[in-house]
Amino acid sequence: MSTPTPRTDTEITFTGAYTCTHHNDQQRAACPVCLVTALTAERDRNVSHRLEREKAEAERTDAIYQRACEVERELRAENATLRAAQKACEACDEPTAFEVRKLRAELATERARVKKLSESSNAQLSLICGELTASEFRTIRAVLGFILKNSEKNIEEVNEN
Repeated sequence: MSTPTPRTDTEITFTGAYTCTHHNDQQRAACPVCLVTALTAERDRNVSHRLEREKAEAERTDAIYQRACEVERELRAENATLRAAQKACEACDEPTAFEVRKLRAELATERARVKKLSESSNAQLSLICGELTASEFRTIRAVLGFILKNSEKNIEEVNEN
């Protein structure tokens, strides 16, 4: 443990209510009562400064905490708005862009199957559909042709929009 260093006359300041009237400056430095009074005054000033710094730090910390609470409230409100918008979007009847692409891909696949069936011979259709009469072949070809014709018109309308 370190021993305290003795204070010199120049380190002790006598101010205001802490000075005694019956001693001069040299006598005050030698008087134990004046010395204790001066040290008490110095301690009180140090404590006062420390308390002021702590108060300022507490106010700054409180201001930071208040701002953090405001930001948290704002984020919660924005989150609620985002969730509501997301639910509204999910409830929407219109398909998403992904769903549209997926449906177009399925349509293209089915159109290719219809086109392949349309171009196949009667023998190939018989293998796929079983034994058919000539009129049934004509009916199937007419239906396939109708499907191809309407799908082309629909594709053109969608591309225009």
